[in-house]
Amino acid sequence: MASSPLKNLTKEELDDLLEQIPSVRGFQSAELVDKGWSTDVKFRVHMQSGDDLLLRLAEFFELDRKKAEFETIQQFSKLGIPMSQPLDFGICGGGSRIYTLLSWQEGNDAEVVLPTLSEHQQRRHCVTAETVGWTSLSVPEQPASMGPPFFDGGNCIKP
Repeated sequence: MASSPLKNLTKEELDDLLEQIPSVRGFQSAELVDKGWSTDVKFRVHMQSGDDLLLRLAEFFELDRKKAEFETIQQFSKLGIPMSQPLDFGICGGGSRIYTLLSWQEGNDAEVVLPTLSEHQQRRHCVTAETVGWTSLSVPEQPASMGPPFFDGGNCIKP
């Protein structure tokens, strides 16, 4: 996966970009989150209120796919699945970037935690994931342009 130029933003460039997003104006600080499967560049944004948010940035050419992804996240959020909640979606960076803003969901990386669990505990988590997968079938089908099952984002569900 090619590195995005967004990962190389200076603090001043990032601050300027964040000030263009109404929902995070007046933020306290932001840190790069270099995890996940998506090509989005992700930041944990610390707000003055004490809340943390997940900001995902993508290139403008991904607008249609990212808009469909945000709409899918909105549908999943109505199912009661414990996940980051969709807050805002828009264009920033003088029209060159797309942002998706989600609530911050504390947790641990499955790829780190699962190998430390017993086989029984792993199976129990798989049953939970399968239940979420079946629940997700009530979400309307996505456009083919979104790629593999559901979406390839950091907050994804892959049955």
